[in-house]
Amino acid sequence: MTGRAWWVIAALALAIVAGTSVWLRCEASPPLVDAPEALSIGRAGHTLRVGASDERSGVRRLEIRIRHAAGERLLHEEDFPGNLLTGGLIRPAVPPVEVQLDPKALGLPEGDGFVVVEARDWSWSGFLAGNLTRLEIPFAVDLTPPKLSVESGLTYVQRAGSAAVVYRLPGGAARHGVEVDDAFFPGSALPGASDDRQIAIFAVPRDAGANPKILVVATDEAGNRAVRSWQVRFKDRSFDEVPIRLGSSFLGGKVPELRELLSDRFSLDPDDPIAAFKTINAEVRARNEEEIRT
Repeated sequence: MTGRAWWVIAALALAIVAGTSVWLRCEASPPLVDAPEALSIGRAGHTLRVGASDERSGVRRLEIRIRHAAGERLLHEEDFPGNLLTGGLIRPAVPPVEVQLDPKALGLPEGDGFVVVEARDWSWSGFLAGNLTRLEIPFAVDLTPPKLSVESGLTYVQRAGSAAVVYRLPGGAARHGVEVDDAFFPGSALPGASDDRQIAIFAVPRDAGANPKILVVATDEAGNRAVRSWQVRFKDRSFDEVPIRLGSSFLGGKVPELRELLSDRFSLDPDDPIAAFKTINAEVRARNEEEIRT
């Protein structure tokens, strides 16, 4: 082959490489945005978490704005490192962004609006502007806590004892019941009632504080919380510690059986049945009680 032919082949190869590079850099796949489909914002506000990723070009820019009856406002804007030649330097996902949606700070009255999220990549598409993904996330601002009133009168309860309370909840709530210090006991519709009356059966845990707070609570979808107290007479009492002797038949028979059933969820000592029983009696029972309550 002549030198001219080699130059033609080299030029064609370079043209193919250049064309392929341009074709790859002009890819038309927009960034992926990870965000909730809808939001409910209460008095306490809401933390919005937004993620963005782009496998081929990398994320170039992320903007988050809020649009409401009160107007439009920029909440976050960020440019990510990269260049038009090689694309983004952080791939495929950029660090997620968290934005605080505080109704008071943003001047948001009750009503509906949108959070607008725009993510752009480093593609050469759009005359080097890149591909754009735009999301409009609807939100509702609800600043009114649930309506809640207690119907029960004076209630007597003692440590490790139980009682019940009846209350009204017009309009309902996402979560309602009785709090005894940190323990929560969910409520439900009062059997036989055709109105908004609810009932919650609660207990005072043995390890509750010296004077536990006993409250009826209700929380709506937006996180607004209503709290009511009523007349409760609490009687404290002490408990004697009674030793329980575990026989060899229990330790050698039942404990290995329980250990086999629970080994995939709990770390139980295979060589010490007493240590394994202590774990079962403490951690397993606590986990079971938590699952029952939720």
